[in-house]
Amino acid sequence: MILRDHVLSAGRARLRACAATVGFGILIGLAHAGAAADATVDNVRIGAPEGGRTDAEAVTRVVVDLSAPAPYEAFVLQEPDRLVVDVSASLGELGRVAAAGAVQRIRVGRRETQVTRLVFDTAGAFHLHRHFKLPPDGGRPDRIVLDLKGGLAEPRARNTPFTVIIDAGHGGKDPGAIRGSLREKDLTLAAAKGLREILRKRKYKVVLTRETDVYIPLRKRVEISVQAKGDLFVSLHADAVKRPGTRGLSAYTLSDKASDRLAETLARDADAVDAVLDVANLQTYDRQVQSAMMDLTRTGARNLSAQFAESLVASLGERGIRLLRRPHRQANFAVLRGFHIPSVLIEMGFVSNANDAKLLASAKYRRQLMTAIADYVDHYFKTRGF
Repeated sequence: MILRDHVLSAGRARLRACAATVGFGILIGLAHAGAAADATVDNVRIGAPEGGRTDAEAVTRVVVDLSAPAPYEAFVLQEPDRLVVDVSASLGELGRVAAAGAVQRIRVGRRETQVTRLVFDTAGAFHLHRHFKLPPDGGRPDRIVLDLKGGLAEPRARNTPFTVIIDAGHGGKDPGAIRGSLREKDLTLAAAKGLREILRKRKYKVVLTRETDVYIPLRKRVEISVQAKGDLFVSLHADAVKRPGTRGLSAYTLSDKASDRLAETLARDADAVDAVLDVANLQTYDRQVQSAMMDLTRTGARNLSAQFAESLVASLGERGIRLLRRPHRQANFAVLRGFHIPSVLIEMGFVSNANDAKLLASAKYRRQLMTAIADYVDHYFKTRGF
């Protein structure tokens, strides 16, 4: 229940929320003030505390620029600590947003058709000291201003490595797709180790979900990523289908509904194996993993994943990598569920196709492919405001 005070101002009722507990977060505020139907979120600016203060009272200011007045809702969530701002406006041409002060990372997504969600991750607990709206003034647009106290964190240092989680699909008693002497679990592990070698040389921190021929349940792969505090999750696969002419690389991102029949089939087959091998229900996950899973639907993780996959396949195509028709597809892969970071499943090709099988069996080709993927990972982190 939300406690509301109605205050008349210039003949217009303004709605202000005092406080309420919502789910596992604390609802801090709800403001309505004549929203324009075509309002857009055009920019986000973050100001570090004045004078370089680092104490608990230091204030980090977040400013959201709008093209027109729009209602917004701001609330705080824990585990991990973050400020969430839902704005009843579409997303404009938002440029790069630099982290500063208490804010370590900024994520953007769409919660509903006309609601843009902004998520500001902090290093620790903080207090939303105040928030308010400002009208256009001196050439400045409509603005939402939010002041955070505490939770102070320096922006990621330039020499602080990003953490990439590489998931070698299948393993152990789950061989994956098999054609002749080729086993998917062997191809994915070799590719994962190759990608790790390349990324480590480029100063990334790399974590493999498995390093040997061992079976790792899907829930454990999620736990590994959450515990490692990964910045990107990449799951490598090589599949087989009944039609031998199907070939080429593709990238899959999470969606409740598959984008096509092939995507649905691959996701169903992949998840069925793990179901038989006893995947635990979400209720058995520890609290941290549950929090990450809840976060997926509440933030822009799916949007970031889709953007990553779309640009990745375009980059690989430009490098001469053979792609599947419509190479970016969506499906409800279990291994992609539960992440609040960009996550993508890469089907490197089809062992059921003679040409793809020959390429995937080649160490030279796998290195070429992993180098191309690593190059795009470089580009991704250099152009994101993380």
